[in-house]
Amino acid sequence: MLAIIPKTRKLGAAVLIAVLLGAIVTSGILKPLIMRPRPCDVNPLVPMIIDRPHGSSFPSGHATAAFAAFGALLFSKGPKPLVIVVGIGAVLMALTRLYCYVHYPTDVLAGTIVGLLAGFAAAKIVEAASRKLQERRSQSHI
Repeated sequence: MLAIIPKTRKLGAAVLIAVLLGAIVTSGILKPLIMRPRPCDVNPLVPMIIDRPHGSSFPSGHATAAFAAFGALLFSKGPKPLVIVVGIGAVLMALTRLYCYVHYPTDVLAGTIVGLLAGFAAAKIVEAASRKLQERRSQSHI
């Protein structure tokens, strides 16, 4: 929604870029490299409340995505109420991964760190692109 509304388009772009960067790092690089088994695979006696996810455990992709969105909004100086709501949602998302017994705490912590770094990078990318676009617009009016 943020990317569609002209007033919040930069925020939306930052969130989309952050989630994409986080997914590339988490699912494209770290998970295949580390291949950590999930806690539900190590201890199958614990009853599952959700279907067992595919793939490896480290880091948590859900935590990465949630904190990438939060980080992009935070570092892009999004509206405070939105930043707070998304931040609470990110924390809750991370906790569900532990509650559902599909990740270890370190998986969630690593996902949180990767997500926040992706959010920071995305905010800087959008800020630089916006500045460059403004420079081009001002030069074309000369």
